[in-house]
Amino acid sequence: MKRKKLNTIYKKITSIRFIEQLGFLTGISPHIMVLQSVLPKYDMFYVRKRTGGKRLIENPNPILKNIQRKLNKYLQVVYYIHCPQPSHGFVINVKRGKKKGIISNAKVHIGNDYMLNIDLKDFFYYIKYNTVYKIFNSDLFNFNTYLVKILADLCCKDERLPMGAPTSPVLANLACIDMDLKLESICNSFAIKYTRYADDMTFSGLNPIPDHLIKKIYSIIDEYGFVVNEKKVKLRGINDQKKVTGIIVGDGLSLAEFFFEETLIEISKLKTLMELNYRYRGNKDKLVNKHKQKIDGYINYATQIYGKDNEKVQQLIDELDKAMSIEDFIEPMSWDDFPYV
Repeated sequence: MKRKKLNTIYKKITSIRFIEQLGFLTGISPHIMVLQSVLPKYDMFYVRKRTGGKRLIENPNPILKNIQRKLNKYLQVVYYIHCPQPSHGFVINVKRGKKKGIISNAKVHIGNDYMLNIDLKDFFYYIKYNTVYKIFNSDLFNFNTYLVKILADLCCKDERLPMGAPTSPVLANLACIDMDLKLESICNSFAIKYTRYADDMTFSGLNPIPDHLIKKIYSIIDEYGFVVNEKKVKLRGINDQKKVTGIIVGDGLSLAEFFFEETLIEISKLKTLMELNYRYRGNKDKLVNKHKQKIDGYINYATQIYGKDNEKVQQLIDELDKAMSIEDFIEPMSWDDFPYV
């Protein structure tokens, strides 16, 4: 997004007071917004976590999801304008602006000898309806009381943020603004770097992190209504390998060897899918395209850390090219080609 467009969007959303104005801006009927706020319906299902166990996904109905997506566009702009320096997750990128993401989050901690990793338990679930209401009722916006309630109702389920709503990540970030600023301030006084990527918090420094600072960090987290997932807390010393959101951090950034091994396995799966799909259908179906997009994401991720000329990255690119060109070496077939006795 260009900065000029961002500023225009920001002025529009922060000048809105009434639901009719929001309806005109988003193209959504106020009647539909009110109806969805009264009867918000979600489809619920479980997905497996990579680390084991299950995660409940609450998928809003198509009409509600469309409303949340449009709201998200405007909320993201507001958050970008007010984004604290330590926050790196779910932040939009603006042309010629500082790009934030999983890699920028890790880079902050390069060269530090001591690290504390903290994970916030059930991040969205601990952001309650009252907090969301206060966000929409704050000085960040100019909404009247009626619109504040409608928006809070549209974005919450069971008195909290739902896992699966397009608006939940940005509202979680907005809920963390004051906490991030407070943690940044106290950490700066101890020469400790602090960053947050969604529910992953990282603290690092050249010297050991004092116990009384750790207690203060816990106290601030509790003050803002969050709970630390003690199972995922890691305090790393000078001789320990340090990781930030899965990235190994030392004098630079690197990825574990299994990342490349798993990506090669995924490329091998894609090759098999390509062969079966092309041989018996003669084209690429959605499953193939979806799998390739996933692999493209892995390769782009590795490229950002190592550069395109890195030997391991180049191997992934070459293997993907081979998998995608398999149609040059096989003939498409139809089930009509099979002999029947």
